Amino acid sequence: MKNYYIAQTYDECVHDNLYLQMNQYELDSNKDIYKQVCILAKRDFAPVVEVYAISARDYRKSWLHKKFRFKEYKCKCTPESVKITYDLYDLMKQEEEEEEKLKGKEKEDK
Repeated sequence: MKNYYIAQTYDECVHDNLYLQMNQYELDSNKDIYKQVCILAKRDFAPVVEVYAISARDYRKSWLHKKFRFKEYKCKCTPESVKITYDLYDLMKQEEEEEEKLKGKEKEDK
């Protein structure tokens, strides 16, 4: 009996400690698995794709068949860019809080 194959795409950023499940796809076991995985990685812009085999005899049994890594979709951020992103986020939050305070003062003045 043949096994069934499922591909799970992941986004990964080592600088931000991110390893996020994206999408899951059923693969055609009659076609080249690597070619299918390449198409899915490009579609999701996923640096990591894990392929799981599922037993045709017992659907409850599955195992990691192979893990693929794609350098072309790897995170391009650096520790400096992550810090800048967090700094910008903090700045935006401060601006929002100041705007809310101003709106609150305007309501009090009325």
